[in-house]
Amino acid sequence: MTKTEFLEHVAAIRQEVALRFDSTNPHFKNKYLSLNGTLEALQPFLSASRLLLTQAPVVTPGGFVIQTVVQSIDAQCDADGEETGGANVISGEWPIEAKGRPQEIAAASTYARRYSILCLFGLCATDDDAEVTESRGAAGLLSKI
Repeated sequence: MTKTEFLEHVAAIRQEVALRFDSTNPHFKNKYLSLNGTLEALQPFLSASRLLLTQAPVVTPGGFVIQTVVQSIDAQCDADGEETGGANVISGEWPIEAKGRPQEIAAASTYARRYSILCLFGLCATDDDAEVTESRGAAGLLSKI
C-alpha cells in the first residue's frame, strides 16, 4: 500500500464511520459514546482497509501517555517485491494523569483512548459525559473557548 493509498483509506474512514451515543452515565444520567462503541464503529472499516489500530500506555519523561498508532498491514514494496521500509503510520499521544485511585487512572486511560482515536481520524462526537464532567470544574471553561 502506498502512502497515498494509506491516507485515502484514513480519509474514507472519516467520511464513512457513523458514531452514535451508546452508553449512559449512571451518575449524571447522560448519554455518551463509549470506547467500545468507538471501536465497534471503526473495526469494520479498519479491517476492510487493512489498517491496524493499537493503543498502549507509555511512560515518558513527562509522565504517562496513551500512544495510539494506526498503520497499514500491507508493506510497501518496490517493483521487485522488496519491502521499501516506508511506514504507513499515523500516531499520537494523549497524556493521562497517573495519580489517584486505580479506578480514576483507568477512567482517564479510557477517556484518553477514546479521544485519541477520534482525533487521529478527525471524527466528532458530541459527548455529554465529557461536557457534564468538565463543566463541573474550572476546566469547563476550556470547553467553551
